Amino acid sequence: MMSEVMISRGKTLDQAIENGLSLLDIPKSQVDIEIIQPETKRLFGILGTKPAVVRLIKKPKQMKGGLNMETHPANHHVSHEKASINIKYRKNEKDGALGKVWVKDGRVYCKETDHHYPIITPVKGINLYKNGELVRKTTVLMEKDQVKIELKTERKEPSWSISLDDRKMEATLQVEPGFRKTYRLVDQEPISNLQLEVSVEEKAINPLQPIHIEQKMKELGIRIGIRREEIQKAMDATEPGKYLIAKGVEPLKGEDGWLEAVVDTNWENNRWKFIENGKLDFQKLTTLPNVETGHLLGIIHPSKPGKIGYTVTGEDIKPEAVREMVVQTGRGVDIVDQGSKLVAVESGRLSIQSNELKTKVSVIPRLIHSTDVDSVSGNLRYYGDIEVRGNVNGGMELLALCDLYVQGTVEQSKLISGNSIIICQNVFNSYLHAGKSNDLILKIEHVMRRVSLELKGLALAVDQVYQSPVFKTSDIVKMGLSSLIKILLEKKFKTLPALIKDLNELISRADQLQILEAEIKELLIDLSNGFLKVLPTQFQEASDIITLADRIHDLCPDVHDEIARMTLPYALNSELTCCGDISITGKGCINSTIHSEGKVKISGSLRGGEVYAALGVEAEETGTKGGLVTRIRVPEGQTIKINHALEGTIVQIGNQSYVFEREEKSIFARVTAEGRLLLF
Repeated sequence: MMSEVMISRGKTLDQAIENGLSLLDIPKSQVDIEIIQPETKRLFGILGTKPAVVRLIKKPKQMKGGLNMETHPANHHVSHEKASINIKYRKNEKDGALGKVWVKDGRVYCKETDHHYPIITPVKGINLYKNGELVRKTTVLMEKDQVKIELKTERKEPSWSISLDDRKMEATLQVEPGFRKTYRLVDQEPISNLQLEVSVEEKAINPLQPIHIEQKMKELGIRIGIRREEIQKAMDATEPGKYLIAKGVEPLKGEDGWLEAVVDTNWENNRWKFIENGKLDFQKLTTLPNVETGHLLGIIHPSKPGKIGYTVTGEDIKPEAVREMVVQTGRGVDIVDQGSKLVAVESGRLSIQSNELKTKVSVIPRLIHSTDVDSVSGNLRYYGDIEVRGNVNGGMELLALCDLYVQGTVEQSKLISGNSIIICQNVFNSYLHAGKSNDLILKIEHVMRRVSLELKGLALAVDQVYQSPVFKTSDIVKMGLSSLIKILLEKKFKTLPALIKDLNELISRADQLQILEAEIKELLIDLSNGFLKVLPTQFQEASDIITLADRIHDLCPDVHDEIARMTLPYALNSELTCCGDISITGKGCINSTIHSEGKVKISGSLRGGEVYAALGVEAEETGTKGGLVTRIRVPEGQTIKINHALEGTIVQIGNQSYVFEREEKSIFARVTAEGRLLLF
């Protein structure tokens, strides 16, 4: 009877023997044990250990008297002595004596020996079948075993898409290449204990072709700015990515029309320099910036339209609309050379005022007074700038519709300007007001513009009546235009005579102040003859009324919206009011009242009096050692900066105030969001 053989493995020899005995279900005494491989530890234990492998051979049972004990149980003799275990070590056994397993051309082969069977271990990516059963762990192979290998294949399908941005300016091709992973069995030389090895071959799958992309772009309407090189990159891609395959054409922005000023209009650029005590030096200046008749004032540059852009789908994208330079000529300016150049027809100061709709260019007339203003010269009133090259003595009044300049001192006088006031020396016991044109001038301008509009409406009504067939057959045509005007004034334009009377009264008042041009007074004669007296000889046809309306519009007083400023070196017992900034450039102010809708900056000392500034205050020194009250106010949200605050200084921001009872330095007063007044 052949012996039963078992190959057994374990971490140690004892465990390998125990595993085999358990499977054979017999004690150790009934087996012969051969050690094929003892357990061994690899270098430094880094790669783990090799298991112990043993072969267990079941011993045949002995017979007595030639009879097998299994067939003759009555003669069975049981020895109670401990059975010896026959363990044989194979020393220096040659490799040829071991069973082998190997891989060639993707197939598994094995060769066993009488005393050894090869062992094989599957790995991930392989399904190993032995005799039709899936093997998941190390197993013994015999030549008679049917071995089948199944290699896994993984596949991911590719995907791609084309998308447009919201503006249709860019078309993006997004590519997600697929892949196919193929596992191949690696050939191995014959070995007794084989662990299968696989190689993995991964191949990207990108079936994109130009015809596919072109068809999709056609569906989306993409036809502008196609980038062929990006399409080729997308077709060659082996990794996920986005490719800009079409880009539209952005519209090219044009240029707005603009006015090139040939003459400098900023008096601060070239007016004067400061000398000692903050006074302003006029000595080297023969005149303030001025233009003469015939001077080129500016060049009007026309707008340049932009270029149309295109989306990738071929839709037009209009460029931003450009703005023409709309120039309105005021007094003393004419437009020549097909509306491209501005030329002075009067001498004076160039004024350029712009808003969102138009730019008005005027030459502001200037009255130059070369000596002192006193009882001999009398008061000065002028509808442009006033320049005084001397002092303004006690009890005098200066009224300028625009800027007012004084090279000397101002004492016990009243100075009012529609725009800026510049005083080069000191101011004593005087009243100065800069900014916001004279209220009377504002009223005159308003009424003149209303009269101009009413006249244009009346002229239109005359044309409509003339074109009526009924009018042509009536008797009114024989009476002349004045009769028709009279009827229209009674029926439809009842307010026009009243406006003309109001204008007459306002102009009479302004004439007494000598702040209006003579031409404006001449208008009253034509208005009175044509619409109050309704003289038949005044107008011959409707176009005469339009001409008068245009004259009135052109002669409207220039109401200047320039930023008003007030500059002077020193003020004593005076009142200063300005719609813009106020700068005290010299010693400072004593017992004066200052009101500014802009910012107040005092380079010297502020002693006594009160200051209000809508946009904040900066002062070098405030208050007095004797405690004279000096009050500084700003609205909530603004700040007060004082380098040196003496006692008696009061700062107030909104409703929060603080009184300095002792000397302090480097004050920066402001109110926090929580309403707390901070001083430092």
